Amino acid sequence: MSYRSNDHAGAIPYAVRSGDLFTRPALAPQPTPPLPRLYNEPTWPDPHLSFGELTNILKKDPYSHEKWHQLLDMAENSGDIHKIREAYELLLSFYPNTAAAQIKYIQHYTNDGGSLDLNATQALFKQWMNNSASVELFKLYLHHIKYVFTRRCDVQTVHRAYEFALDCIGHDKDAGEVWLDYINFIDGPIPLRDWRKSGSRSITAKEAVVRINDMRRLYRRALQIPLVLLDTIWDAYCEFENTVSTQTADMMITSMQNEHEPSYTIARQQLRFLDVVGFLQQLSPVQPAALELPTRPRPSSSFQDENSDSLCHRWLCYLNWEEGNPLLFDLKTMEGEKEFVRRMKGVYKKAVLKLRFYEVIWYRWFVWYNELKGDKQSDKHNPLTILQTGIEANPTSLLLNFVLAEQYEIQQNHEEVHRVYTALIAVLQKELDGIERHLSQPSANKTEDASSTSFSHEDMSNQEGPSETLRGIFQKRIEELGSVWCEYMTFARRSRDQVASREIFAQARKSKHLDWRVFDYAAMTEYHLSKAAKIATKIYDLGLKRYPTDAGFICQYLHFLVIINDESNARLLFEKVIANPTLTPEKARHIWDKWCSFECNFGDLASSHKMQKRMLEIYTAGKRSLRPLDNGLIRLLGI
Repeated sequence: MSYRSNDHAGAIPYAVRSGDLFTRPALAPQPTPPLPRLYNEPTWPDPHLSFGELTNILKKDPYSHEKWHQLLDMAENSGDIHKIREAYELLLSFYPNTAAAQIKYIQHYTNDGGSLDLNATQALFKQWMNNSASVELFKLYLHHIKYVFTRRCDVQTVHRAYEFALDCIGHDKDAGEVWLDYINFIDGPIPLRDWRKSGSRSITAKEAVVRINDMRRLYRRALQIPLVLLDTIWDAYCEFENTVSTQTADMMITSMQNEHEPSYTIARQQLRFLDVVGFLQQLSPVQPAALELPTRPRPSSSFQDENSDSLCHRWLCYLNWEEGNPLLFDLKTMEGEKEFVRRMKGVYKKAVLKLRFYEVIWYRWFVWYNELKGDKQSDKHNPLTILQTGIEANPTSLLLNFVLAEQYEIQQNHEEVHRVYTALIAVLQKELDGIERHLSQPSANKTEDASSTSFSHEDMSNQEGPSETLRGIFQKRIEELGSVWCEYMTFARRSRDQVASREIFAQARKSKHLDWRVFDYAAMTEYHLSKAAKIATKIYDLGLKRYPTDAGFICQYLHFLVIINDESNARLLFEKVIANPTLTPEKARHIWDKWCSFECNFGDLASSHKMQKRMLEIYTAGKRSLRPLDNGLIRLLGI
């Protein structure tokens, strides 16, 4: 029985081939975003919780790794298949493609020592295999396929399963055992070396030749990949040629060396390179069977590049390295290009599995896939599915939501754009409400509620630490929500007109948590697009009523009045705001600097000296001054 590697006729067992890597499992409803964890710290499990109570807690806050382990242990120890199914299904709804959980789950149906639930096994494999990047899961899949179909003498189905597996994970450094297992399977129940020794006539000479050619093709394919077992496969190939014919072995091995030595050498060099720079340790866990859930990046009150996270940074370096085609695939040929695209798909699958909660990884995957020409996208699926899946994992990601909205706008799918913005606004508002409720609680309640707020024990010993961090995150989220409203207004104007943008602005003003930059953006839009300075001024006045002591907003309002040459109203605004007793000199420093700069640069000498004197009285109180300071000295002293 022979099988050509390019023959894909027939159905792949338990695999929805049309879905390929973009077939998305049905996820559980997204919970209300819990308060941001200050660290990826343990949240201690409560031994007194029942299975149902623990399930409800994890549905609301699915980011506690310790509670997930507690739930799975509770289900496993119960021996109740219904609880086991519920626990694993819940885990996989929040952490799709977690291979260790999938393997432990499906082993309850594939255990050779117990009853074999074929229908359940088929359903689970069909649901998982197209999206999986796990070599271990594919090994289990192939073991099951051989167990079922060799009993039916359906060898072709097993062949198709192997080819499907190699298409999905054959490029993986740990896939050497799969390649060798496939080669041994083609070799058949009576290996060639035994067939020649015994003189068996169970296969004809013609069938033996076909088998030999198929095995040679597999060896050629495997020897071009940086596999951990690369040298083992080479030794097996040399032994294979000597088994086929000692007379032609040297010639065939030399031919293979001449034809594939460059690829083989490159593969070995790249494997050594990955080992030296430490990528091999990052690409796979020390114990593949251990349940390892992806962690979230540490939240910060400041906007920072996620590259600062060492794990994320390593993966970004690795992705750059892979996209540089280090294996030197011939991208001018269809076959070389196909192999490169297949390899990159597998790399990105692993990346988003390890870094599910890092938006930049999903964005990189989308950009890479979206830039492929249609004929290279072999699965013919919409690249936007990557963004949608990334948003399911990161619902508050501005990057992914903005890119998705822009793509829908390019497609003139305005209804979906509205859906993206409204969903993002709702998620951010819920998170802000949750943080606000926590910050308003008394200190004692915060300590009692430590488990639900995800603070570590060390953090609880210093209440100021987490509270201050949460306040910073709260302010950051308000600014992010403001950016969403501004982008939403921009889309409304582009898709319809300025009236539509005003309608969105009216909605934004009803928001409990609104950044002053939304007023600034609305006003500047009216000024630049409609030349309506009066309307813009009215918008700033509305903003001033809402933010009477916000120095950032007041400085922006002053700047606007200056650029439209409305000096009188600018002066009135300055005098009005500094007269507010709640706006202390420390808070108003930027406002004074702004107006002093205007007076010194564009006012007369008397006005400049008067302003300098007023600043000296406020900011150098108790210090003697012999004369008014000029503008240059003010800048030099930094007062």
